[in-house]
Amino acid sequence: MEERSALLRDEGASGQEPQPSYGAAGAAGGGVSKVGAKAWDNAAWLAFLVPVFLEGAGETLSGLVLPDMAVVNYAGSDVCSGGPSDACDRAITATTAVGVSVGIMGSILTAIFSPVVGVLGDRFGRRPMLLLCLFASQFATIVSWGVYYFQWKFYWFFVASLIPAFVPAQVLLSMWILDMTSERSRASAYGLLGAVQVLYGFTAPLMVEFTAASANPSMTATALNMSITCKISGLFLAVLFLPESTSIAAEGEDLRPGMAASEGGDSATSGDRSPKTRKASFYQCLGQLLQNPTAKVAMLISIVSSFMNVGESQVATQYTKNRLSVMAQDRAGLRLCGVSAGLFANTVLLRMFRGALSVKLQVLLCCLFGLSTHVIYILATSATALYPAAVLGALGSLLAVYVSTLNANVATISGMPLGTVLGVFTSVGQIGMILGPPVFSSVFLISMRDIFWGHSFPQLAFCFGIVLNLIVVRLLLVVPEAAYEGARPSLPREVSQDPQDDLTATP
Repeated sequence: MEERSALLRDEGASGQEPQPSYGAAGAAGGGVSKVGAKAWDNAAWLAFLVPVFLEGAGETLSGLVLPDMAVVNYAGSDVCSGGPSDACDRAITATTAVGVSVGIMGSILTAIFSPVVGVLGDRFGRRPMLLLCLFASQFATIVSWGVYYFQWKFYWFFVASLIPAFVPAQVLLSMWILDMTSERSRASAYGLLGAVQVLYGFTAPLMVEFTAASANPSMTATALNMSITCKISGLFLAVLFLPESTSIAAEGEDLRPGMAASEGGDSATSGDRSPKTRKASFYQCLGQLLQNPTAKVAMLISIVSSFMNVGESQVATQYTKNRLSVMAQDRAGLRLCGVSAGLFANTVLLRMFRGALSVKLQVLLCCLFGLSTHVIYILATSATALYPAAVLGALGSLLAVYVSTLNANVATISGMPLGTVLGVFTSVGQIGMILGPPVFSSVFLISMRDIFWGHSFPQLAFCFGIVLNLIVVRLLLVVPEAAYEGARPSLPREVSQDPQDDLTATP
């Protein structure tokens, strides 16, 4: 219910050879460039990223105080303000159980409706669906505001928080980016989105400092007021300025790869699709993807990585508090450290990697950063040791850029409707998000018992994370490098090429 114009200049404008077009966008005017180059439209990207940032900032600000509001609503007062107590434990246990249940239900709804939203995005355009997504996200914020100011029941917030699951944002963001980028700039574009998402983390500490400096500090009121302001502003700006992605704006013609042929006949946009493929259903699309080795590996990566990341994040706070006595102030410092490193990774480091290393070596380095984070968590004996872990974890999170790029390239080359394929990947990824929290929580609870030679072993969850990380490494290295780069092999013009064969083609 999870972000550079200078960095992402148009590749064709730098004097390099124009690249094949993989989304359907042509030049900024909305047509299809015959040489396949795409102009980078700064105004369009600004109109896209600013609402994304404001939406995420609003979610971050409200999320800072919602746990306290839930406890107050459950117990009638803030029973945790005086320190640990039985009443506090009961309130936290009850509200956490409800929150986890609602989160799992939201993941299930997201898995169900992602393909539906993808199909609707193909039919009606990206812009209307993105506006609907932003509108759906307003309900939970408005209800949380009513809970605080008008004493509404908190369960209405849980109900409202499920509404955005009917219009999942991730598939729509991926579709818009895919339309507006060529294969060479696609990874950088996802890095740009990741950088904007990382910037969310700065809003919470800034709000805390603002509250501390104000004459009448009330963190809850300030957070909720700023949250609703950010989210409504994001929706308002999107309505006024967000453009339709170039491929949909081209007079409704579907110009994705295979849907229209270029003049030369051998570019990435050439090829034929049967009527059955043009209007493939979710199950037809899933069946065809499962028949292809590269697409199948990409789906496994989505499942395992989301399972590991979401599940581990559920136990990390409990683990550090139990083993290292990490308090709120330490967590704020760790978050700022991670946010700074994540911003560097998604901007500077991604650009450095692109010119110096092969894609597979970049992926391997990101995986090693993640493995180092697990090792530090296992060996750490104080909160100070977690700062390098926060930095390495943020650098390792760059792996999400490569996974998103891989999914986008598979969707582009598959020859099937773009929205349906991206919806399939989003739905598959939700499987890991549904299973990860209960599995990791169970592993953590087991590790706290004295069953390991008479002692507890709370590091067990991170040992499990290392195993999963190694599995992800193995899967990522199986994928052909051409799939990361969105490239197709050059074939003689008389050779007919099935778009499905491109997914497994090697350079």
